[in-house]
Amino acid sequence: MDMNFILRWFLVLFLNIYSGGGYTQSNGGYATG
Repeated sequence: MDMNFILRWFLVLFLNIYSGGGYTQSNGGYATG
């Protein structure tokens, strides 16, 4: 897999948990959740 994709996925996952799930919703559902 592409390393950039993995780093981006972890970043979004972290932001999603940190913001209580509001990040992915406001970002067009970039990641699951």
